[in-house]
Amino acid sequence: MWIAGVLLCTTLAASFFAFNYYSQAEAYRRSYEALLKDLESLTIIVDLKIDYGNGSVVWYNNTRLPLDSNLLNATKRVAEVEYIMGDYGAFVTRINGVGGEPNRFWLWFYFDPGKGEWIYGPVACDRWQLTNGSIVAWIYTSF
Repeated sequence: MWIAGVLLCTTLAASFFAFNYYSQAEAYRRSYEALLKDLESLTIIVDLKIDYGNGSVVWYNNTRLPLDSNLLNATKRVAEVEYIMGDYGAFVTRINGVGGEPNRFWLWFYFDPGKGEWIYGPVACDRWQLTNGSIVAWIYTSF
């Protein structure tokens, strides 16, 4: 009889703790989803390509950035960037240690889905504001 009573009390206590644990887990899940929704409203997602000009190409897809990000900030988020500031804005000289060769430069492009083609960047990279879904590329090239 005593053993049955102890087992009953243990079962009730275990059920209480399991229910309590489940309730807390659900509360944390709801908080996480609300926080994720807030994060999504304060950020953008972009795709960034870095073509090192030697056949090596790296894509940084679904890169999450703050709303007011420009191309320079996005590039600095995924790579080590060296640049100089000029009258027209930032000029990138090296990305991940690649650059500085005579007659070779880092140029940036954006993808225009309406035209289905890459368009040469019309302004300095620190002046190009990114939007959600932007697709941009850095290419180390000569011209």
